[in-house]
Amino acid sequence: MEGRSVSENSGALQRMQRLMEEEIPLARAGGFRLREVSADRVRLWGPYEKNTNHHRTVFGGSISTAQILCGWVMAQSLLNRIDPAGTIVIERHTTEFLSPLRKDFIACCTGPDNVEVERIKRELKQSGRSRLELQVVLYPEEGTREAARFSGVYYMRG
Repeated sequence: MEGRSVSENSGALQRMQRLMEEEIPLARAGGFRLREVSADRVRLWGPYEKNTNHHRTVFGGSISTAQILCGWVMAQSLLNRIDPAGTIVIERHTTEFLSPLRKDFIACCTGPDNVEVERIKRELKQSGRSRLELQVVLYPEEGTREAARFSGVYYMRG
C-alpha cells in the first residue's frame, strides 16, 4: 500500500476493515467504515444514527473512538510494512471538540513523513519498540468545518 491509495472496494481496504473490526470490536458496533487507506492518508466514516446521544448530536465518545481508530489504522498500516508481526496500542490522546455534529462524519489522518518513518524503523530494529504521534481531524461528511481535533501517541512493538 505504500504511496498509493486503496479505494473503498479494494481487497486491501477490506482486509484492513476486517482487521480493525477483529482487533477492536467497537469499530463494528459503531458502524465505522474505512473509506481510504494509504501511506499518506486514512479516512474513516462514521454513521450519525449509531453514534448519537441524548442531545441528538454525535456522542463525544464516538468522536474519540473514530479518531483513535483512524490513527490506529494509519499506525497499523505503517507497522504492517515494517514488521507484520508487530503490535500497536494507543498510549495517550487528547481530543478538542470544536462544534456539535448532527450528521454522518469523516475522520482524516495524515501519515508520517519519510524522516519519521525511518526513525520508527530504526527504533524498532534497535529496541523492538517505537512511538508514533498522529493528528486526526473530524468533519461532517459533507462539510469542511472541523468538528474535532485529535492528537494521539501510538506505542509500537516489533
